[in-house]
Amino acid sequence: MRFVKVFARATVLATMLAWGSASGATTRTATGATSPTTIPTVSLAALPAAPPVASPDATLYRAAREELARGAYRRAATAFADLVVRHPHSPLAAEALYWQAFALYKSGDDTESLHAAQAILTALRGRDLDATTRGEAQVLDTRICATLARRGHAACAEQIATAARQPCGASPDDELIAALDALENTQSTMIVPALRTVLGRQDICSARVRKRAVLLMAEQEPESSLDILIDVIREDPSNEVRLQAVTLLSDVQSPRVVGVLESLVHSSGDDELRDRALAGIATSGVRGRRTLRRLVEQRNADEDLRVAAIAGLAHSGETSEDSRFLRDVYAKLDRPRLQEKVLEALGTMPSTPTRKWLFERALDAREPLPQRRLALFAAGQSADLEEFAALYDRLREPALKEQAIVVFGSRGGPIAARKLEAIAATETNPTLLGKARFWRAQLGESPSP
Repeated sequence: MRFVKVFARATVLATMLAWGSASGATTRTATGATSPTTIPTVSLAALPAAPPVASPDATLYRAAREELARGAYRRAATAFADLVVRHPHSPLAAEALYWQAFALYKSGDDTESLHAAQAILTALRGRDLDATTRGEAQVLDTRICATLARRGHAACAEQIATAARQPCGASPDDELIAALDALENTQSTMIVPALRTVLGRQDICSARVRKRAVLLMAEQEPESSLDILIDVIREDPSNEVRLQAVTLLSDVQSPRVVGVLESLVHSSGDDELRDRALAGIATSGVRGRRTLRRLVEQRNADEDLRVAAIAGLAHSGETSEDSRFLRDVYAKLDRPRLQEKVLEALGTMPSTPTRKWLFERALDAREPLPQRRLALFAAGQSADLEEFAALYDRLREPALKEQAIVVFGSRGGPIAARKLEAIAATETNPTLLGKARFWRAQLGESPSP
């Protein structure tokens, strides 16, 4: 209790001595920014700098600021209050009151401290503050009110609901964002209509506000959020907002999601939006992977799309079924770039059948040399080095041997060192001999017996 009374006394004194009675202050208006869980950590750089003159008030302000930067919130609140009590006419008094309220808010979980912080912000309202501090004070007031509303404070709950229903442009973006965050955390039944209103006013609501609304909407139940997110993807004028909606849509648990994303893949002229949709499909379970496989096989589909679909399969997490599909489809692909992408993808999907298949491609003289080199490199990323060393002895083309030497050098270890020494001792091709010696020197390891 004594701790809270110190702040109440500081607030009253500051109001009476510096500005007069605060009884004429207007009713608080809920405002917006990030939710209490996303408040940035305060650092010295984030705080207003104290005047360089070593005046008594500046000295107190600097000490309080340092306590705040260290996260010693109660000591900081006491220090800022002390400055206001001692120097109520100081040009630093208003800033000190704001940071005192902030420190009280951050200091913990007791309701009395939150009410004390509110009282300080009420005293600040309407006074001679710069625009930045005034806006930050209103945002802080909303954060405090959100915390109180979660504890059953009816007046704060009403304040937040009113603020969240304010039309875009009626208050700064930060204030509306904070009101939406607070509403989502306290009155979930009211959040969807508020978000729908924001996302429907693309002509007035800023892209920044709409991005936050999209994020909050994606956290709602699918039956409430899905159609709204789809409308945003189709109609929002901001590419940034649409991209975020596509990314978040893939996390919505609904059987309709893959169909929507697939439609975007085929209809969107925006490469980045299309890539986001493909990435979403790749993480959408069995149906999503089936969609990617169909796309890989479609000869009339855009080549870039097919390449992206192959990459999506490589990162889908289901390596067994997908790697088998890629091995089977390889010979059917009509473009070298697609085949090369399959070989790259299989190099990231290690399994015994895949390594064996890659070895076969590397040794098959009917394959184009670039594909054989890539197959050799892909197999070498996960192959047993003893097995890979035996494969080297079956290679005939210098280009393939050179690729294998690079694999030995990049993998390292005693087995690789021993094989490189053997190549250096027996190789007659000057280029290969030089490569083997170079990589052996890079390893600096003793070969195994």
